[in-house]
This record gives sequence, C-alpha cells and structure tokens, in this order.
Amino acid sequence: MANIYLICEGTADGLDLRVLNTIIAQKLGKEVQISAAGGDSSLGSVASWLEEKSRQRHKGNKLGPPLDHAYSVQDRNYESKAKANDSWAQENKRFIWRRHEIENYLLEPRVLANAFTVLKETVSSWPTTLPHTANEIESLLKELADPMIEDHVGWVVYHRLLAQKRGMVNLHLDRPNSRISPAAGKRYPERQEWLDYLCEECRRAKLDSTKFAGLAEFDPEAIARLYDDTRGDFIANGNYLEDMGGHELMSSLLDYLNRQGLSHLSLSTLQNELIAALDREYKPGFFSPDDFSDLANHLV
Repeated sequence: MANIYLICEGTADGLDLRVLNTIIAQKLGKEVQISAAGGDSSLGSVASWLEEKSRQRHKGNKLGPPLDHAYSVQDRNYESKAKANDSWAQENKRFIWRRHEIENYLLEPRVLANAFTVLKETVSSWPTTLPHTANEIESLLKELADPMIEDHVGWVVYHRLLAQKRGMVNLHLDRPNSRISPAAGKRYPERQEWLDYLCEECRRAKLDSTKFAGLAEFDPEAIARLYDDTRGDFIANGNYLEDMGGHELMSSLLDYLNRQGLSHLSLSTLQNELIAALDREYKPGFFSPDDFSDLANHLV
C-alpha cells in the first residue's frame, strides 16, 4: 500500500501540524503522514524528495507496491486569491490556503463562540464584557483588525510591486542554470569561460537596471495611487478574517482577553482551546470554500 504524505509549514509541535492532524487525519479519517518542514520554501522540495525516494525504492520492481504520494499545503500570506484558487486544480499536489494562514481558520467566529462557551464553564469569574454569539465575536474581531489595516495594505502593495518588478526586470546576478561549458579538451571551465559568463550577466543586469529607472510604475505618485486603490478595494470588498494576518489578529485577541480579566490565558492555551472547538464544530462544508474538505479529497 502506498504511503500518503502531507507536508506543512512550521515545526513538529507547531499549530499547522496540530490542526491538520485534528481535522484531516482524525476528523476526516485520512490515513496520511503529516510532517512539518519549516518555511514554505522547503515544502515542495521535501515532498518531491519523498516521491523520488519511493521511485528509487521501487525502481525495476514492476510487481512492487504502488508509489508514494506527497502533497504540501502552505500559507497564502499576501499572494492573490486567484493564485490560491488555481492551486486547487484537480491534478495539483502543492496547495495554498485560501485564507491568509492557519490561524484564520481558528478565528472563525463560530469556532470562537464554541471555545468561549467551554472556557466559561471552567473559569469561575468569566468576564461579563466578553461577546458570546458568533455575530458579536465577528464585530469584535473587525474592531481588533481595524488598527492593522494600513500595515496590511502596505504589505499587499509591497508584494504587488515585487511581482511587478520580477515580471519586468531582473536586477539580480543569476547563478548559471547549468555548468558553464569548458573549452574543448578541458574538464572544467577556466578563466575565460567564467569571464564570458560573468561579464555577460553583469551587462544584462546593468541594462535591466537602466530599464527599471525609467519605469513609471515605480515612481512615488504611482506607488501612492496603488496604495490608495488597494486600500479602497480592501475596505469595500476585503474579508478581514480571511485576508489579514491571522497570527497578528490572534495575538491582538489574546491581549484583549487578558485585559478583560483572563490574565492567566496564554497563547498556547488559547490555540489548544480553538483547535478543540474547531474539532467540535467542523464538518465538511463548514467553511466556504472548505479547504480542509478539499484537501482531504485530493489525498489519494
């Protein structure tokens, strides 16, 4: 029987792995080995290595067990929703959460309402100032998110400018895509071969730098328009609980709860309570779109 692997961000005892284990492995009953690979840059390489390891193990054995499958899922962060949606194509194995990061799923108001109900039963002096319905909690979260809007927009614009720059010019000195060809009769490239490559790459970078200096998209007036347009779109159409940084919003929520009288409540305790609440509340279709259900259905 083939092994199924799911590679996520974070550490072996991190939030991503614990949520995925609770919902994908336990709640939805998928027989999958979930592993954390640190940052998002390692996810694809770890998954590819696991599949290549399986191919090598079964190489030449036509009657051997089927090959292993390795999938990965990463935070959307400031990537566009369109790119995240595209990652859920049927044949893909590298998925991007359609919310900002894993915390954004735990901050679902219905999950928080469930967690507050349970916590209230264990805390002798539960603050009367705390909201208790999902609608009241959603209003609180939006209030907590409001001071973060400008910072969120700034990061969105930064990543848009970065993507624009990458699409127009390349200011880096690129590594050779393959080994520089040595001269005839030589095993390794020598001085002249390296100079030819290095000088050509520097010439290309200088031309791109000159081109970049003339691009109006990166002038102060254009950047200010992009910022204001992005902010206006977000205020009009953005979903705070999906698009904004869940880690920062959860920290702000914890500060609020501490100030209301729950001074003993730690971040790890809050996370554990929210994971347990998500476990109690979740069933396929709970989110729209439901990334957990979609992810489970892709694991074959």
